Amino acid sequence: MPDAASPQPSEIAGSTGRVARIGLWLGPVLALLLLIVPMPDLAWEAHLVLALLVLMATWWITEALPLAATALVPIIAVPLIGIDVGTDARGRLVCATEGLCRNGLTEPLANERLLNLGDLGAHYANPVVLLYIGGFLLGIAIERWGLSTRIAYGLVARGGANPKLMLAGFLVAAGFISMWISNTSTSLILTPLALSVAAGAAINGKENPKFAAALILAVAYAATVGGLATPIGTPPNGIALTQLRAQGIEVSFGQWMAIGVPVVIVLLPIAWLILSRGLTIDAEGARGAQERVKQELVKLGPLTPPERRTAMIFFLIAGLWVVSSLIADWIGEALLGGARIDGGHVDTMIATLAALLL
Repeated sequence: MPDAASPQPSEIAGSTGRVARIGLWLGPVLALLLLIVPMPDLAWEAHLVLALLVLMATWWITEALPLAATALVPIIAVPLIGIDVGTDARGRLVCATEGLCRNGLTEPLANERLLNLGDLGAHYANPVVLLYIGGFLLGIAIERWGLSTRIAYGLVARGGANPKLMLAGFLVAAGFISMWISNTSTSLILTPLALSVAAGAAINGKENPKFAAALILAVAYAATVGGLATPIGTPPNGIALTQLRAQGIEVSFGQWMAIGVPVVIVLLPIAWLILSRGLTIDAEGARGAQERVKQELVKLGPLTPPERRTAMIFFLIAGLWVVSSLIADWIGEALLGGARIDGGHVDTMIATLAALLL
């Protein structure tokens, strides 16, 4: 029999949780204290790296974050610190900050593209892969907590008992969700919802195959179209980004959306016109479909705390992605003394932030 004095699993788990919570705040505090301590013989950039090391070591020791999540911190922190060294277009050795230049490298060249996140991310994965990992984690969270289902039923409910407006609701829901989740996942999530609404429209056990087919096709078409709107909407977009970068063309998240979203806005109404043509169900069937949507919304209940957190993280990350090119300009001008950093690299940093927050 186990010794009565030995700690129980629940006690160990509680102790571990307290240590993690303390470590989450202790790491930044120790890092800031280290930055305050004067180190005249140490370059400022090295001072920053040492503080980053203390922060990560504290989080690793206390397991304030999952070990893998802590390991991703440099992808966000190192470009902000601005310690990268590279070569200019003529092969000359250049540096991003005066601190390193004072150590005998060369003078900083403000107009050169110095910060290459690909070199840093190569130790983890390709930056485009990191972008997709962040997007996938965000999509998994949205799916895990049922936020996608709530969005879909909420949009469809606005159509009332009008079958064509219900169809439009599914098109908009699938198109929007597919902007952030893969096309296949969007279809897997929304197809059962479409079948449920179609079943609600059945009268005396007699189904309406045309209505059901229209809803299912709406999910399929909109999922494909919506994936065009963002770089993470569908894997082929990532391949396109990789090929563009290989040619020296950097496209940020916001720049992609500036073209992709208008395309989606044009294609979704076309899909609606095609699918809604001749689509009719009698009043009783329409009321049945509307009632089914209301029942499903009631089952979902009010927003749960995990749904709220996921929604807040989603809107934060999506907003940062939209203005990533502006963030890149701000980082270069305000933090790195005029050095340039690509908006695409900032997209990867934001995706990593999403992974850490989730």
